[in-house]
Amino acid sequence: MAVGLVPFDLRYTASHLWVAPGGGTVRVGLAAAAGLAATVVRSVGLAAPGARLDWGAVFGWIETREPGLVRLFTPVRGRVAEVNTALAADPDLLGRDPYGQGWLLAIELDDPGDLDFLAGGDEYSRLATTELAAHRQLPAHLQHGEEPVLLVDDFRRVVVANQVAQAEFGATARQLAHGVTCRELLGCCRSGGRLLSDSQCPVLKSLSTSEPSSQRCEVVSARGIRRQVECEVTPSSTHGRLAVVVLRPSAGAWEAAE
Repeated sequence: MAVGLVPFDLRYTASHLWVAPGGGTVRVGLAAAAGLAATVVRSVGLAAPGARLDWGAVFGWIETREPGLVRLFTPVRGRVAEVNTALAADPDLLGRDPYGQGWLLAIELDDPGDLDFLAGGDEYSRLATTELAAHRQLPAHLQHGEEPVLLVDDFRRVVVANQVAQAEFGATARQLAHGVTCRELLGCCRSGGRLLSDSQCPVLKSLSTSEPSSQRCEVVSARGIRRQVECEVTPSSTHGRLAVVVLRPSAGAWEAAE
């Protein structure tokens, strides 16, 4: 993956979004490591100014010459203050000038503390140069089970998702190849809307201790439906530095939520 120079004054997500801190409104774009300079960007869709964004919300999508759309998950909570209208006529700006004219939108922050959950330049550089684990599979009973199951690496990037997770959270192979984390995909947070801190994250706990871990939290589906789940995490017995994440609803079956 071509990472290029990483501006260290920005904050980042695992799916290659950058956020420029500064005052109550932040600008958001896609980093060079997203690889858009090496492809053709056919179109870009963005939320309208005034739209509300919360954890797990999709604020836009990009379409390239590769099949399938890539959804863009909000890196912070707030209101869309402005969108880059130049992208409608020239979407390849995303690849040509990712940190300048190729910005995506500006968000008026609900809470400046949300920036603390994003990676700094050093951490993002390590993440962007670490390839996603390839050719991994879930056991058959999990792949075809009735609850969402994810295989997650130690950066919390989702490597594989079972059929229920693909349907419930839009965890397609194209989306996962973009480096989305379970935190972005699920919008997992505590009651009151605050993201789980790293010390509360059952994935990081399980991988650091090599023991199972669990945490009750809220997640949001691709249809925008929030619900309480028990997130149960077990270190993979067959793939090093990976964890199996099972989402068990607190009440009712997954089908009942729709």
